[in-house]
Amino acid sequence: MSFSKLASITLYIVLGISVVVIVFFYFGDKLVNEQAYQAKVTQLENQSNVQSGFDFQQDMGTDTVGQAADTTAAGEAAMADTTKADTAAAAPVVEQIAPPAPTPEPVDFTFFESLVYNKTDIALGWAYILFVLTAFISIVFPIIHMFSNPATMVRTLIILVVVAVVIGGAYMLGSDTPLKIPGYQGTDNSDPQTLKLVDMGLLTTFFILGLTLLSILYSEIAKYFK
Repeated sequence: MSFSKLASITLYIVLGISVVVIVFFYFGDKLVNEQAYQAKVTQLENQSNVQSGFDFQQDMGTDTVGQAADTTAAGEAAMADTTKADTAAAAPVVEQIAPPAPTPEPVDFTFFESLVYNKTDIALGWAYILFVLTAFISIVFPIIHMFSNPATMVRTLIILVVVAVVIGGAYMLGSDTPLKIPGYQGTDNSDPQTLKLVDMGLLTTFFILGLTLLSILYSEIAKYFK
């Protein structure tokens, strides 16, 4: 089997899977009983809310025990200062034992219901696979073509060197001065590495845009001299 035929088969397979994922993402709800499915989703969400409330109660119980210990310690210190003849007895700390976590009832999704419930994760996962596959093809195929056609190898290497020089120059010219953004509380506007990378992308984009405009202008002017 030739390489081009294998590539065509792979492309058709990827296209077919993409169509199935897209159709299932938008119309997958039609494959399940909507009322039964929504009831199971509601049950699962209620269990999550109950578990979150139980965790919050546990945290509150822990804080209460800590506050009781602090109060007892403060009381002991005050009694020690005011009573010099007798030694103040330490007040016992009453610990609150949290009840055991409730055991949630398992939600029995069918196969298609499970797919529908996780359809967003499936679509995102396939998008990541397509991204990795596209990046792999974009890198590997030009390398194969370059070595199979030695005449174009030098030109390809020159293009790669020019691109590397442009990106490296843009990175060196990028500024890492913190930006003042009103209302923004994050750290991306003050991280030097992030600022340098953003400037590198902007400068590279500006350079490519300028080069594109110059090439268009040159091609239009060159028509009048032919």
